[in-house]
Amino acid sequence: MTFTYTISKKDYTQAMRHHYRNMLYTFLFSLLMLGFIGYMIAKNSAQGYTFINALSWFFAGIFFVYLFSILKLWLSLGKNYLKVLQLHGELTSTLYDDAFFQKGDFGETRYKWHAFAKLAETEELMLLYTSVSTFFILPKQAMDEEMMAFVREKVSKK
Repeated sequence: MTFTYTISKKDYTQAMRHHYRNMLYTFLFSLLMLGFIGYMIAKNSAQGYTFINALSWFFAGIFFVYLFSILKLWLSLGKNYLKVLQLHGELTSTLYDDAFFQKGDFGETRYKWHAFAKLAETEELMLLYTSVSTFFILPKQAMDEEMMAFVREKVSKK
């Protein structure tokens, strides 16, 4: 089964937001706990400049630096699309019984189905993960139901 598609800026941004959203929840929870610890230390410390007071400001500073970094990353995802040249142009994917094959202007790649760590889906995309941070973006509009079912079956069979 073969299908051809292009990955738009919208597709890329949606895929990256989905990818980062999963990591973001854990990271934000850690940051909130860090901020809470800093707040509790500041609240319970004596008046005046103490080591505890300085430590609370340190935790608060780290919290805001990381919060700013996450916001900057989240807002710049659309701009990053322009830098990922491998996604520009037409891509052709072929679903074989034993492997996934993708060909584009920059080259071609082939992965056995058991090499995929997981499959994630959005309303418009399928994301085939080969590791925690590497994945293929497959727009659902380029695939029929049979192809999508085939991918789901192959990735879940491992």
